Amino acid sequence: MIPHVTLLQFLTKDVDPLLRQVRQTTPLEDLSMEVDKITLVKSYAYRLLGTYEERNNVNEEIDTFDLR
Repeated sequence: MIPHVTLLQFLTKDVDPLLRQVRQTTPLEDLSMEVDKITLVKSYAYRLLGTYEERNNVNEEIDTFDLR
C-alpha cells in the first residue's frame, strides 16, 4: 500500500451527496502523515480493459516533486 491522494474529475456537478458520504465515513481530523515528495501520476483506467501490455501501462508518471 502506498499512501496517496486521488483527484477525480466528475461528469456531474452534483457531488454534494458523495462528499457528505465521505465526510461521514472518514473522520478527517484524525488523519496525518509526513510527506517528503509528491509524484504526479496520470491514470488511464480504460486500459484495464485492454491487452496485457495496456493493462501494464495504466499509470503514467508525469513528474516528482521533492519537498525536502
